[in-house]
Amino acid sequence: MKIEYSEEDLKRFWKKVNKHDNCWNWIAGKDKDGYGLFKLNGKSIRSHRFSYYVYNNFIDQSLMVLHICDNPSCVNPDHLKQGTAQDNITDMDNKNRRNMKSGARKTSHLSEDDIINMRQMCLNKDYSYSQIGKLYNISITEVSRIARGIRWKDVKGVLSNRKNINVKLKLTYQDAMSIRKMHSDGIPQWKLCKIFNITSSHISGIINNKKWKVKE
Repeated sequence: MKIEYSEEDLKRFWKKVNKHDNCWNWIAGKDKDGYGLFKLNGKSIRSHRFSYYVYNNFIDQSLMVLHICDNPSCVNPDHLKQGTAQDNITDMDNKNRRNMKSGARKTSHLSEDDIINMRQMCLNKDYSYSQIGKLYNISITEVSRIARGIRWKDVKGVLSNRKNINVKLKLTYQDAMSIRKMHSDGIPQWKLCKIFNITSSHISGIINNKKWKVKE
């Protein structure tokens, strides 16, 4: 199968990717299963399939693109391979992913880097659990369990003993600083709107220092 794309399409694509030493995580829109979605030629394509095609210049439409890393948001071509639906089922069985408890399934799209970052965010108290949950597409309860080591026990890192998971009702100066930092880290404006429950014009005003101006 041939996929038509331009250099501008490639630039758009990589702007939506946060590269780590291990997984390269898609930070834009995702489907309900945690797979990245990339708009190309008027249609949406899963981001990991596009990455596979770009690096291999070929993709067999009859086969799936599987994640070796088990991280659906990853687009690192070294973590991708093609296989059949049965290959995918066999891999899930070998890794006991089909028999996960519901809580584990709800966070299976996260990488170890995501878990470490979430725990640090909870420890620093920069964001509410609600904001972190929206950022990583998980529930407030799952954020709390990850922060306290109930989930992802095998991932090392400093744990938080925070139990207060109340949602912030009003935007604060610290929220504005967080919005600027998250935007500089590559979080798109539409996701910031969802996280902080404010309009895109408000987000834009904060980013451009027209609202909640940086204190001298």
